Amino acid sequence: MHRGTFYILTNENNNNLEVWKSTQFNGGMGIDNLGKDAYEYLKRINNLTDFKKMISDFNNKYFEYKNEDLFYKADEKQHPFINKDGEIFYDYTEANNQLDLFYDNHTGIAESNTNYIKNLSKKDIEIICSNGVYILPPKEIMITNYDKCINNVRRNYGKELDESIDIKSLHTTEYIETKEEQKIIENIIKTFDKFSFKTSLTICDGVKYGFEIEKWTNGGVDMIETIQFDDFRDSYNIEKIEEQLKELVDNFDIDDEIDTHRQGIDYKNAFTILESLKDFTEYKQDLEELSTYFKDKYIRICKESEKEITTDNYDIVDEITDY
Repeated sequence: MHRGTFYILTNENNNNLEVWKSTQFNGGMGIDNLGKDAYEYLKRINNLTDFKKMISDFNNKYFEYKNEDLFYKADEKQHPFINKDGEIFYDYTEANNQLDLFYDNHTGIAESNTNYIKNLSKKDIEIICSNGVYILPPKEIMITNYDKCINNVRRNYGKELDESIDIKSLHTTEYIETKEEQKIIENIIKTFDKFSFKTSLTICDGVKYGFEIEKWTNGGVDMIETIQFDDFRDSYNIEKIEEQLKELVDNFDIDDEIDTHRQGIDYKNAFTILESLKDFTEYKQDLEELSTYFKDKYIRICKESEKEITTDNYDIVDEITDY
């Protein structure tokens, strides 16, 4: 079942940005099906009143839902909805003037297969997607597969978009990390360093998609491994990094490494097969150690960092007291 949701971004009320959502329509909501009509509906609206009428008309034409709210003003994380049992619900987050519209309270990911978003405000809106931060200008429409923007790639679940879908390509901008995310990256790099791996960040269109880690084998071979994610936010997720490290170990084939390196004349002259076998066996052991103990070491580094912050705060208090 292909699910779809409509969004508008508007600042009609007191010039404050509001996010409005439709109910989730269940069935046929891909851009190659009912979504094509959904896109045409969305192109024609200019304000919140139009949006509400559009959703009602679309529902009457295709779904005929009776007993549910067809549209509502979405709740932001800082101002969530709290039910009578004290449970907290929100639809999106906003930080540093960048919106993450696709949060789901239960799974943490976008719940609709396809989302149709129109900017009815008077300013550019920066929207965080799994494949970057996209700038949506006024009156323009963004289409996403889950939380992946497809405007620029023009591919919908692996298929080329129909030429009649005239969505505009969008500029990207730098993702603005929270202080917590900055600290996570800092501690990740420190963790790799503890295992004698030099770390470089993989950055594209202003977002960090992963890491390149580098280490010289005991025999003097420069080895570079790549940890990369489809969703750049996984670069801040230790469990996801841990999974990638396990894959690195599983996919590291000593025989393949020997065959590949011995194609070079200089390497072949410098190493016998037995020396290569020993060297790459020891390197794989280094990868196994990294994979096995990475998370534990990371947690220790985080705790040490917290102690340093606490100690620094005590020092500041002491200085103020002395003064």
